[in-house]
Amino acid sequence: SIVHTKAPKSHNFTRLNNASMTNKLWNYILWDAVSGSVGQIHQCLQQLTQSNIGMIGAKSCLTAEKNTYEKLLPKMNKELKKLGMHSVAQTQFIAGTMFYVRSELMKPLLAYSEKDFTPSNGKIKNYTLAHTLERIVAECVTQKGYKICGMPATHPVRIWLWRVQIAVSHVLYQKKITGS
Repeated sequence: SIVHTKAPKSHNFTRLNNASMTNKLWNYILWDAVSGSVGQIHQCLQQLTQSNIGMIGAKSCLTAEKNTYEKLLPKMNKELKKLGMHSVAQTQFIAGTMFYVRSELMKPLLAYSEKDFTPSNGKIKNYTLAHTLERIVAECVTQKGYKICGMPATHPVRIWLWRVQIAVSHVLYQKKITGS
């Protein structure tokens, strides 16, 4: 599996699939869906080996929202062309880059090396090659005829309680900002 870390600021809120989440919750959701229990791990691996599913990740992080890829489409299509794949007008991917995937589907990515990536000071920057590849990985799956599967959370009540806490924090944080 691959994981794409999120900034640790607890007051950063992200909207994905009409839900608000902090980076900490996002990481938890990504991990919980694919490794929240031994049974969940077995279920993911079984689906990969016995079906037309090529990638499995968190259902609530599987997105096709236009605002998550629109600005990256030109860069995506340029990279897809380099990899010998066809261009796309839209895409679906697992935001956060944590998933199980059939390894043979990732062969096109062997065209990249460390020198293709610009050094980072540890801060997340939008529209980088890394963010482009986060979306291209899904194209490596779907353009070979496989599906992307979203797994439900292993601990949905815990995630729901966390979302309630976030909603309350979000309101309090907004009041703090607008009140100053």
